[in-house]
Amino acid sequence: MFREVYMLNSRIAETLLGLIFFTSINVYAIDEDCRKVFSVASSAISNKEKGISKYKLKAALPSLSLAPTKEPLRSMHEIVDEVYDYEVVDKFIYSTYRTEICYLRKQGKSIPKVDYKLTLEKLKKCQTLEADDHAICAMKAVVSGKNT
Repeated sequence: MFREVYMLNSRIAETLLGLIFFTSINVYAIDEDCRKVFSVASSAISNKEKGISKYKLKAALPSLSLAPTKEPLRSMHEIVDEVYDYEVVDKFIYSTYRTEICYLRKQGKSIPKVDYKLTLEKLKKCQTLEADDHAICAMKAVVSGKNT
């Protein structure tokens, strides 16, 4: 349990700072693809707020058939669908949530298939917390989502 919490906190530091993070086991940096996912998630929300259409964003993305499981392409398509098909939550919270998904995928971890409507409710609850708790709450929304 302690190790899981420690590793979760390590990923928060990586996500927030984008720095090399030292652990007692090794030295690692957050994957560049997952950094891109954070930026893409934030940009998608900004584009929706500016009135840019989902169609226009989807048209600008490379075809998912080129690499259906490759990050960040896989996440890009999912992000546009989630941002445009559902209510928008805080940019930082949503971007952290999507970055955690990317991180877990890149680590070869299985992520439960989750109905995004249920996850959205969890992300909304994150918005009610103190700002210091937003990242950990968003990350937990990924791993606690066995709700389909």
